[in-house]
Amino acid sequence: MDPALKAAIASDKLDAFKAALQNGADPNQGDENYTPLTMLAEETPEENGVKMIDLLLQAGANANLKDSSDDPKIPLEYAVIQLRMFKRQKALEKDVKRAGEVIGLLYPATNDANIEAVQNKYNGVIPSEIGITRAGKRKQTRKTNKRRKTTKRRKTLKKF
Repeated sequence: MDPALKAAIASDKLDAFKAALQNGADPNQGDENYTPLTMLAEETPEENGVKMIDLLLQAGANANLKDSSDDPKIPLEYAVIQLRMFKRQKALEKDVKRAGEVIGLLYPATNDANIEAVQNKYNGVIPSEIGITRAGKRKQTRKTNKRRKTTKRRKTLKKF
């Protein structure tokens, strides 16, 4: 992995990260175990982590590359593990939200075969956990729409 890119990820410095990409850092080149995407997806997303993942994907990072650990995983799988761990531990809402955002970015960039493999391994609940479709857009459920209508009605009634 490009040393400048790795240092920017470790220090959560978005400007240094952008500069490393602009100076030609390969978004797919990893170190002995991880690519930049797997490194960011595996760790608790810091303040700029979600933006860094988005920039990597825009720069052509391959979301289907597995790491070279003993149990190889793609970035989406690491993100699912993080989200489930946060939910199980009742972590801070911001951490759960960031993990969901990471999945929202990685899901559309991951091929169908890898998505299916991750869904089978984790009981097929990736999109429903964060409410996304294959296009990466948030789904609106009937319940959400009903809540919005109820809120509008309440606001209207308060005016009178």
